[in-house]
Amino acid sequence: MKKKILLIPLAVLLAIGLVAIGCAKPTPTPTPTPEVEVIKWDLQCSYASGTRFYDVVQMLVDEINAESGGRLVVELFPGGAIVPATKEFEGVVQGTIDAGVMAHGFNAAWFPQTSLFYQVVGGMTAVPYMMWFEAGGGDQLVERMWATKDVVYVGTPLFHPPEIWCDSSKPLNSLADLKGFKMRTAGEAAEILTRMGASPVFLAPGEIYEAAARGVIDGLEYGGLHVNWDFGFHEVCKYIYLSPSRAPTATSGFAVHKDTWAKLPPDLQEIVKTACKRVALKGYAGEVVLDNIAIDKYKGAGIQLSPLPKDIEDEMYRVAAEYYDEMAAKDPFYAEIVKSQHDFMKICELYDIH
Repeated sequence: MKKKILLIPLAVLLAIGLVAIGCAKPTPTPTPTPEVEVIKWDLQCSYASGTRFYDVVQMLVDEINAESGGRLVVELFPGGAIVPATKEFEGVVQGTIDAGVMAHGFNAAWFPQTSLFYQVVGGMTAVPYMMWFEAGGGDQLVERMWATKDVVYVGTPLFHPPEIWCDSSKPLNSLADLKGFKMRTAGEAAEILTRMGASPVFLAPGEIYEAAARGVIDGLEYGGLHVNWDFGFHEVCKYIYLSPSRAPTATSGFAVHKDTWAKLPPDLQEIVKTACKRVALKGYAGEVVLDNIAIDKYKGAGIQLSPLPKDIEDEMYRVAAEYYDEMAAKDPFYAEIVKSQHDFMKICELYDIH
């Protein structure tokens, strides 16, 4: 009898347990975390590895990779690694590379107006130029121009301080000393210096030092103070003349083919654009510091640093204005860019921004 009494409650408990098990919600199967799509770009810049300009582009690539959280992985290649150096825009157009960073001036074969986005003789230095790109219409003008070749203009990540006006083996005391002066230079500055009476000579960077050492040229222009120190030009030219008139700055643009850009989600597009703007300022500030350090090196080496004689500087401003007016009269788009820059320069003058 006792056994039966004990069995009944056990049977009831067993039944209740089975019902409970049947009513319990099944343990959900874990949902696999979806794999994040990783987009990879090959980006070539025009510059050799180990140079300051290359380092700034590397800074840009590092920021993009970090901020994207690994969703966009950009690999940087130096000039010539995939396409010929200075031909990065062409590489983007043809799809040989996903992206390119090159001096705006290197795109002259594509756009006759491109020098106005690179280096304007007598034009704006880096800070007002940066402001013009950002708020004065510069970015929109480049966008319009590049879009005609199905290329997206991401931004301008490199701005440089004014270049040395001239390294010289001879003293330049006045405009008269410029007559027949054999000066290595390039671009629109060469045309303007010709009109001023000089005798410009174009040489590739690797040929400049030897030409100056052998007296083939009297002087040269190539870059800023720290760049020229690294090239050793102080060993063959004892005079340095400083003025922002010839090369108030120089810039490089960031190009991506429109189809490549379209594959980026909007948030990644914004990350790339923001990194471009941030690096432009950081890179410029770093170069200013490097140039200042170089001044002490030049002085220690016994190099004479002097302001460019005023009559030479004034003549360069006058001839440059005349030159750009002539060019604008031939090309409506060129004229539009020149007017945009002049209008913005007037705003900068009101606030004493140089």
